[in-house]
This record gives sequence, structure tokens and C-alpha cells, in this order.
Amino acid sequence: FDKLYSFQSDVWSFGILLWEMMTFGGCPYPSVPTEELFHLLRNGYRMERPAHCSEEVYKIMRDCWRIVPTERPLFRELVSRFDNLLANQAMTTYVGEQFLNQEDPLNNLSGNGQTLSV
Repeated sequence: FDKLYSFQSDVWSFGILLWEMMTFGGCPYPSVPTEELFHLLRNGYRMERPAHCSEEVYKIMRDCWRIVPTERPLFRELVSRFDNLLANQAMTTYVGEQFLNQEDPLNNLSGNGQTLSV
């Protein structure tokens, strides 16, 4: 808001990048006129959770968008949060597709004619 650029403003931008990724390249702040954006943000407006975004990832986005820059997470904290988030998910569902649904997917390629060289 004050045209100051810092690690904290980079964290805000990272939150926007996460939102863009979760919307598969959606335009941030859809239907918000540019001239109204800063006023809305100062008054607490934040983008809604994308349809294919977990509550945990959306919470990270919201933390990145905290109004007070010093309350935003540091990048090292974000790395730790994503590391914990991924470590706690044995099964991951993404847009209706299941990935890593086997204990060892590299050793269980069968029935589809695929081979894997490591």
C-alpha cells in the first residue's frame, strides 16, 4: 500500500502466486476494478478460496495476505509449513485424480505396459 518493497511484500506476492496456481492461471481479484482494489484490500477484502484448494493451503494464502507486513510468515516458515503439509498427506487427491495411491509407485507399475528406468 505504501509502495515499500520488502521480504514481507514478496510474501504477499507469493500468496497471490499460490492463488494463481490453485486457479490454474486465474486472474487475481476477478471483477474488482483496479481503482477500487487498494481501498478494498485496506478494508480487509481477500480473494475467496479456489475450488480445488485445500483449507490448509488457503490458510497459508490468507497468512501471506495479512494487512500488517510483520505478521506475515517468513519464507523459511512457509517452507516448513509446506514440508509439514506434504509430509502429513500419505494420499493426495488433486482435481479428482489420485496420485501416490500405492506404497511404492515406482515398483508397482504393472498392467499398463509401462516400464520405468531409474
